[in-house]
Amino acid sequence: MSATQKLVQKQGQTLSFTTQLRQAIELLELSNLDLQAHVNQQLLENPFLESSDGAESSSEDASDQDNEALSQEDCETEKLYEEMDSEEYDNVWSSDSRLTSRQDRDNLSTLQGFDNIEAHGLTLRDHLLSQINTDIEGEQDRLIAFTLLEALDETGYMTTPCEHIAEVLGATVGDVEKVVTLLKRCDPVGVFASSLRECLALQLEDQGQLDKKTRAVLEYIDLFAEAKIQDLLLKTGCNPQELKRIVEHLRRLNPKPGLKFQTSLVQTLVPDVFVRRDKGNKIWIVSLNSETLPKVLVTQDYKIRAGLNFKKDKKLRKYYQERMGEANWLVRALDQRAQNILKVVEEILNQQQEFFDKGVSALKPMILRKVAEAIEVHESTVSRITQNKYLNCPRGTFELRYFFSASITNAWTGEDQSALQIQHKIQQLIKVEDPGKPLSDDTLVLRLSEHNFDIARRTIAKYRELLKIPSSYERKRRYLRGL
Repeated sequence: MSATQKLVQKQGQTLSFTTQLRQAIELLELSNLDLQAHVNQQLLENPFLESSDGAESSSEDASDQDNEALSQEDCETEKLYEEMDSEEYDNVWSSDSRLTSRQDRDNLSTLQGFDNIEAHGLTLRDHLLSQINTDIEGEQDRLIAFTLLEALDETGYMTTPCEHIAEVLGATVGDVEKVVTLLKRCDPVGVFASSLRECLALQLEDQGQLDKKTRAVLEYIDLFAEAKIQDLLLKTGCNPQELKRIVEHLRRLNPKPGLKFQTSLVQTLVPDVFVRRDKGNKIWIVSLNSETLPKVLVTQDYKIRAGLNFKKDKKLRKYYQERMGEANWLVRALDQRAQNILKVVEEILNQQQEFFDKGVSALKPMILRKVAEAIEVHESTVSRITQNKYLNCPRGTFELRYFFSASITNAWTGEDQSALQIQHKIQQLIKVEDPGKPLSDDTLVLRLSEHNFDIARRTIAKYRELLKIPSSYERKRRYLRGL
């Protein structure tokens, strides 16, 4: 049988992963603040996009100017514009009545007020640099001091041995140690220490509190960390009252003196969605945070200025069509994103109604597929929507992912219980335990069974680690360490 070539026509359906489809998926994952940054970039690149903020105030003036400027050629441009299928080019994406309320805007303005608070002040490096320039004499000593300064970590501790500094600079170890001794007098007291023990000793010496017994406690401070109080009393020769006095004084010291100069800003968590009760306090209402949502429109001003050359310049005509298409696509994508977020949150509210009414103890197990089937979208769409987005309700601010948790079937009742619900109960039991006799994991299993939670011991241990709760032995040791 000989091989031949021929043309075959087939009919089929395929999904083309276009650039616009990829960008639409990316928009779903962005929080409102990240989305605003993305839209601001598009406003700079696309002349047909315009922010709707302040657009209304200038629309009347712009309209009067356009009417006066329209001539015969402008009318031809208008006709050409209509031929380019532009019937939806002037859509404005704006918030509907569900997007926000006066109370939500007031809450948001309070939150945003914290964003304007800036941390001012010198960094640790700048603070020490000014002291080195003033207190250290001699070019060699100053060069060594600058090198030692770069070896400090953010807490103020020395991270590089003196031997290595001496080898790099071609100096002797004695020269480096002499400069280190001078630098240990700098403010804040405790910087340039090589260990916690030395850092605390420098601060005690500066306060005149470094007596013989305090030195002994510092020498065996590891025993205190392990809650071996009897061994510590024996090694230091202190009585319980003396040890308590020394420990209380140590706790007033700063173990990381360099951190007081950190000036990083704490980012305020801005919610993407509000969930509030209506005035009658009967039903819950979902509203998007419109204050952080970008509002854009497609403008025709650019076509009036550039449209005269469309017939002569094909490149300009192609550029106009591409940019106008991109602008309209972005407006539609933003609107679709907002509607999808509302659908997902409304379905979360529908399935977790008892959580909003009663709290975490009533949280039900829920998975992404269950929400996706209810609103008739793909599971991956719900996954992207719930990323990096936060919901604010009277019980606090929660990430949307918080409401999704695995289910554990109760062997006794056959009911599905949320893992978060069980974790919350573990926290409650440990919170009210006797600190001198903390609850072991086996005891927690019995206590939970009294509340109809059938949980294995290894599951308790796993949940404790997730909640960053130490074991019963460690909790007791910390209690004893408090004397």
